[in-house]
Amino acid sequence: VGGVPEIIESGNNGVLVPPDNSEVLFSTLVLLYGDKGLRERLGSNLKASIQEKFSFEQMVSKTFGLYL
Repeated sequence: VGGVPEIIESGNNGVLVPPDNSEVLFSTLVLLYGDKGLRERLGSNLKASIQEKFSFEQMVSKTFGLYL
């Protein structure tokens, strides 16, 4: 939805599923529920990605750049 693909890289720091596909959503949830290591890896990668791309400093810099 919207900007989600900007943040989530499916398989690296999260999992994206197609809209209106409950079967894929269900199988993805079952996979994540059963694989603690995968959940931890995705979560750790997401935290690092957010800190890198969306830190306060990054957001200020990008906003400032828009005004220039």
